[in-house]
Amino acid sequence: MKNLTYNSNLFIDTFENDFTYLNGFLRNVHRYKNRTAITCPERGKSWTYPQLDQESNRLANALLGAGVKKSDVVMYQLFNCAEFVFLFLAPQKIGAINCPINFRLSYGETAYIIDDSKPKIFFYDAEMKDMCEKALEKAVHKPEKIVMVDISGKQTPFAGSISYDEFIKKASDKSPDITRPSHI
Repeated sequence: MKNLTYNSNLFIDTFENDFTYLNGFLRNVHRYKNRTAITCPERGKSWTYPQLDQESNRLANALLGAGVKKSDVVMYQLFNCAEFVFLFLAPQKIGAINCPINFRLSYGETAYIIDDSKPKIFFYDAEMKDMCEKALEKAVHKPEKIVMVDISGKQTPFAGSISYDEFIKKASDKSPDITRPSHI
């Protein structure tokens, strides 16, 4: 039997450079264009893969409009909702750093993580408005922009923050005009 050797460079080149979560998602946007990607049972709303891509593009463009750039931290403290998914994808589209944090944290723990991570922008769930406001008051680091996600549409943001809908209102749903990093 012939002695075969394994060249790990091909594996490394493929999986460390091209096999990213975002590239897999973008492949599925075309591959499953008529299929449901996510559903929000509380809203009774679903998004197909292309619709999810458009919403993520809208958020990515809003982030760019807010001055978020490659390697900036985008922090979000949310319950399970569609915006969590948008926030998972959008920073990847512009080379920013995802920083989801647990919704069960106390305001002191949240403040500590804000000071440690130094996010450029912070998204919070409307149901945690009071806790997040206290955390942001306690934190030394102050994110440049604070955005409230409210799936009920009944809450108002605390002073110094804006609603998610207001944040993305003027943003394009086209792919952000940047060069995505091919690897981390």
